[in-house]
Amino acid sequence: MSILRYAIAVCAALAVWVGTARADVDRRFALVIGNDTYQVVQPNLANAAADARAIGKVLRDRGFDVTIKTNVKRRELYQLIDVFGGRIAGASDSVGLFYYAGHGIQANGKNYLIPVDADLASEGDLEAEAIDAGKVLRAMDEARNQVNIVILDACRDNPLPKSRSVTRGLTSMQAPRGTFIGYAAAPGQTAQDGAVGTNGVFTANLVKHIAVPGLQIEEVFKRVIGGVQQNTGGKQVPWMESSLQGNFYFSPPSPVTPAAPQPAAPSGAEPPGAARSMDVELLFWQTIASSGNAADFQEYLRQFPEGRFAGLARNRVAASQPPSPTQPAPPPPASPAIGPGSPIGPGSPIGPGSPVGPATSPVGRVAAVPQPSAAKCGGNSDDLLMAPIKALYQAINTKDVDLYAAQWSEEAVFRDLFTGVTHRKAERIADRRRKFASWEQVRLTMQGSRVLDRSDLRAEIEITYSMMFKPYGQPPRSQTGVVERYSIVCEPVGTWLIRENVDEINLKR
Repeated sequence: MSILRYAIAVCAALAVWVGTARADVDRRFALVIGNDTYQVVQPNLANAAADARAIGKVLRDRGFDVTIKTNVKRRELYQLIDVFGGRIAGASDSVGLFYYAGHGIQANGKNYLIPVDADLASEGDLEAEAIDAGKVLRAMDEARNQVNIVILDACRDNPLPKSRSVTRGLTSMQAPRGTFIGYAAAPGQTAQDGAVGTNGVFTANLVKHIAVPGLQIEEVFKRVIGGVQQNTGGKQVPWMESSLQGNFYFSPPSPVTPAAPQPAAPSGAEPPGAARSMDVELLFWQTIASSGNAADFQEYLRQFPEGRFAGLARNRVAASQPPSPTQPAPPPPASPAIGPGSPIGPGSPIGPGSPVGPATSPVGRVAAVPQPSAAKCGGNSDDLLMAPIKALYQAINTKDVDLYAAQWSEEAVFRDLFTGVTHRKAERIADRRRKFASWEQVRLTMQGSRVLDRSDLRAEIEITYSMMFKPYGQPPRSQTGVVERYSIVCEPVGTWLIRENVDEINLKR
């Protein structure tokens, strides 16, 4: 990416955010509900009202027109949702956010929000006394606006007697177009309260990370998930579902500008503006990290000569220099994609010319890191090539995230040809962590495998498998005849690892 393209991309991102969020703040609407004090249903809650006030404040600071209501009765809640739906429907580029903290119940595959005046003796009272959370999603879907966000901190202890249709926590809901749904806990889990008058574990983390500039909403929730897991010893894992079609920021990225000289700070003190400069530097580096243009790294060194990534930047610049006349030029790197010769050939989403296909021109690109020798990986027998895939499937069956992560190279890419989803390693691991937390049972069986192509350093493998998994509080689901293809590479560490996974080819359910 050239510096000009980089500047255009940053300016465009900021322009989109400002155009939909700051320049016309009344187009960001939030309805925030916190129910603590219940008249019939017990127990009362310690944090819901405080959580609502904390969320309301951080959203107002970010340009939302916020309506905060605490200890809301059923009729009022019903009316508030209707008014909220009308407000976000008033402009196609509006952003709507609904936050609810309080009792919530899952029954017969539906999530119910419990008003403070609900009189619930059994699950049969839910339709008349509670509010189906699907009402909020329907209001958002009918508004046909740009972005909608639903956040439910309603996974606390179920106040009703247990029955076959009433289960712990909330169930996942299908996000309508342009909607993000965040849950305080994974399906089947309950959320933990804090001390009276403070914030619950989930909302305390959420408020903290919403305030960080430059984070897309998915990244905000990834950080919330990590914080809540750490705070609860893994007993509570937040959950998210998204059908957003673009990027949404609570707070915009900081514009990239040359770092201004800072006055000397007392010994041991952080220089003024250090945190902001670090955010700018990190944003710049993340934007150019995968670039093959040496000029990008030279510009980084100009702006941040003593930056955290200065050593890496100098290495990238040096590696891009042409070889001396006495040295032959290094061979071009092998394509990481499943390229020509495989059943997925030219013209497919992963064929030549794609982002992971062969480079169209090596001019100005950073030289490849030398490949390891074949001897380091012990050869390319079927057993060695299949080892990372077998370990991957074992990790799924045991819901072992660490074992799962260890089978992928750092440059790994996952592609779903049916949905068009592409994940890098970190995104894939985060997605698996959420799924593992939501599955009560899982059983994956390899039905067949064949090596399509192999060399000393690379192989293409096709796998057919079947899978049964049971989310908490839901019936089992199954997949059969699923075909995946893996690109396996011999890594410099001397181990065969997965570089690419293409999923759901010839899928039969």
